[in-house]
Amino acid sequence: MTKLEFLHDLEKALRGQLSAEQVAENIRYYDSYVEEQKASGQTEEEVLEQLGDPGLIARSILDAAGAGESGETIYGQEEPPIGAGTYRSESGQGRRDWNLDIDLSKWYWKLAAAAVVIVLAVLVLTIVFGILKLLFYIAVPVIAVLAIVALIEYIRDRRQ
Repeated sequence: MTKLEFLHDLEKALRGQLSAEQVAENIRYYDSYVEEQKASGQTEEEVLEQLGDPGLIARSILDAAGAGESGETIYGQEEPPIGAGTYRSESGQGRRDWNLDIDLSKWYWKLAAAAVVIVLAVLVLTIVFGILKLLFYIAVPVIAVLAIVALIEYIRDRRQ
């Protein structure tokens, strides 16, 4: 596994679970950690082997982040709880900003996407069949009238 693959797997595991800023912060941390260890003489493969599976690291990060949801600080940082979406504007006032990060590699986002597709398909089919039904109610009498007119003309032409 290369450093890029490691960082990609870590990002994929964290995306949708933490804010984009927190994901980027963790990616930067592990990127600089690998570079520091390489500078101290280790190979990239050795460093990545020592770190282990990026999925397990992501689980540890998420578990640690979950401990901070009650408002306690994580790793000595004075940050709002995860998911609060609070940031400081230039005026210093806090404001809520919800960041919806959809990651289709998670089963629940796939389920939600499938539900949306099914609902849209049913909606489109309902509209199409409603229009066809309306056209049917209009077209049948028009065709019947045209058929009667054609029959009358046929009968009139035969008499002459």
